Amino acid sequence: MKSDFQYEYPPSEAILQMGEVLRDTHFVADGSFTTEDNEIYKCRFEIAYTKSNRVVGIIYDPAFNIFSRKLSHLSSYGIKSLIGVEKLNNLIIECQGIRIVRRDLELVREYARLSFEAVYYEIRDSQQDLPQECSFYIVNFPLSRKIFSTGSDVSIPKFEIQFDSQSMFQISHLRDVRKLEYPTQPTSLLNLTQENIPTGWTAENLVDFVCVLLSLAAGRDVQWVYQEIFREDDTVFCRKWITRNIRLTTFYQFLTGDYGDYWEVYQHTFEEQHIINFVSGALSKLFEYPFDKAKRYFDILSLYRDSVTINSENRAIKGRLLTTLAEELLTVWEKTEGIGKDKSKLTYKNERERLIQTIANHLDQVVENVLEQRDQESKTEYEIRKMDIQKRVKKILQEQLNGRTLENKFIRFFRHYDYRIIKPKEIEDHPGSPLYQQITAFVESRNSLVHDGCLAWENPKRDDEKKRKELLALTHFPSYIKANLDYEYYNILMMLPMMFAAIFGYRGRYRNLLIAGASGEWVSPSVKYPGEDIRDSESD
Repeated sequence: MKSDFQYEYPPSEAILQMGEVLRDTHFVADGSFTTEDNEIYKCRFEIAYTKSNRVVGIIYDPAFNIFSRKLSHLSSYGIKSLIGVEKLNNLIIECQGIRIVRRDLELVREYARLSFEAVYYEIRDSQQDLPQECSFYIVNFPLSRKIFSTGSDVSIPKFEIQFDSQSMFQISHLRDVRKLEYPTQPTSLLNLTQENIPTGWTAENLVDFVCVLLSLAAGRDVQWVYQEIFREDDTVFCRKWITRNIRLTTFYQFLTGDYGDYWEVYQHTFEEQHIINFVSGALSKLFEYPFDKAKRYFDILSLYRDSVTINSENRAIKGRLLTTLAEELLTVWEKTEGIGKDKSKLTYKNERERLIQTIANHLDQVVENVLEQRDQESKTEYEIRKMDIQKRVKKILQEQLNGRTLENKFIRFFRHYDYRIIKPKEIEDHPGSPLYQQITAFVESRNSLVHDGCLAWENPKRDDEKKRKELLALTHFPSYIKANLDYEYYNILMMLPMMFAAIFGYRGRYRNLLIAGASGEWVSPSVKYPGEDIRDSESD
């Protein structure tokens, strides 16, 4: 694919103060900017992309115009858009999502220099054309430490994401990940032809989905940072850079596979292929929905990626975010899958009315027997207090009888996908199935985080050692599990990926932290641990 763009270089000292600029991303242009109140001002500007994945630029505001004078009265987002033409290649440059970060005045020459950051900028030919193919440059994937060499040949791993047995994307390695020039340098190239984009989707949001699914499966913050769009003759006519906050920390890698005798030699390549297969299957499921419904799942996945990669060692903070997301996923799932309101309720309206009325018939007498009129309380005050308590008890009954408990919502979710869940003693002497134990432990953790701000194992209100052990008994791993803070957090960390595996129809092997712990070791494919599979072949 040919690329014949030329670039303005070197950048000014002013823009270099904002970060180390990538050489082939710097442009200077004459144009104008539009303010939030839709006023237009002429200007000259330069723009570039930094090694920290930020779009940065300088606006040179001529003659110290009125905008510069009133800038202090506007928000930091005072500029809505910026557009201009750079003369070296006659390219159109457009920038969106601008935030002013610094304002310098040159009073002698009477001009203002405005330093800014932006969400994205793109450069394109003045000659418009229909896009035929797009290339996206991706950070944090693949997993391979190197490009394999076999004799004089170099084997560059390539992978295909398929839909309806047809290739939709091709992902190829760009460089040896041990020799990056900077930490977030792109390591993979994703190619997509325009004809493969489903109705209602765009190339960008499709690749956003691919990246967040790769993140879920691989346990890395996978994102694209740079895009090229090609004509039919393979020439580039548009390029786009986007600001990203990319975290280099790894987190829970959900997927594993059966690699057989090739594990030691091609470990990473087999992992990557398994991850690609998972992404293909997940996209097939997502394409069954209109884009707006599929995006509901994308939003939860994006928040999951952000939550597990936040720069914090406090597990209570991450645990609170993850338990909240799992609850939100249950709500999103009900809406997206069309689970009716009646199905989400514990009781039906006529049942609730009869229950509440039956209880209410005895409630007045119960309150009368329990409450006592205080010495300094008048008869009228006592009656008012009694009525308030009766009303509040009825309201609590109404609310609690209207919805399922969180535990039952999780059980209903997994049973919807035919997962085997057995409660204790549903079968004689049965301690409860593995997934049931994980759900109850998750709910205990969630309640402790919501009400007391700490994980259940740390909660001083839970002094009873027996209750603590019950919390994380997870009896299907008696020879592996240790009831402690680590395993409580692992259980929280696993829940949302397990839920998405159910939604996307994944029924393969997965990495169970309750067996492997934090060591990162995979469960051996040749060993069968009790309760290891997400889904049992039997159904309730």
